[in-house]
Amino acid sequence: MRRHSYEGKDLVNVRITPDAPSYAECTPDLWYPSFPEVSIDDIALLGVKHVALDCDGTVWSFNGRQPSAPDSHLKKIEELKNDPRVASVSIATECGVPTDRILEDLGLPHGTIVIKMTEAGGYMYGKQSKRFWSRLLFDLDALDSPDEVAIIGDSRVQDIVPAASHGIRTVLVDRLQYPESNRGEGWPY
Repeated sequence: MRRHSYEGKDLVNVRITPDAPSYAECTPDLWYPSFPEVSIDDIALLGVKHVALDCDGTVWSFNGRQPSAPDSHLKKIEELKNDPRVASVSIATECGVPTDRILEDLGLPHGTIVIKMTEAGGYMYGKQSKRFWSRLLFDLDALDSPDEVAIIGDSRVQDIVPAASHGIRTVLVDRLQYPESNRGEGWPY
């Protein structure tokens, strides 16, 4: 399997467990310099059948308050949707853009599984919560086979570590560049 290096180190398949999650020990299953460079062949070799996409920073950049996906990213989403080895493409995001807008802008059909940050009992449940990833696995009918699901994301903290702790395969891509005017305090998170 072709491997890319991450921060000058060869990738290894290090899986973290819920009882011992560690940012430092969690290496993504695959890494690519950009989302369009993600190899569906590599993902298929991992045994992945379901691909979940992070939106903000991975497939979308934000110009002011309007998200937009570059044409190269839309083309990669089409390739994922049309590849017979990929049973489904879903969205796993914490962005506040309405679901219909996400699906329309990314060319995904209505009915596509979209897991977003939710509020329940006065608490917000995002990617750092077990509830978020359990909901994704439940909706994909993959509770017993989380290793057949991969998240493609741009953040080790938000995408890679929490997903890997639930047995989900991980694909790290470099973050889309944001316009200088968009960079505020806490960027990049």
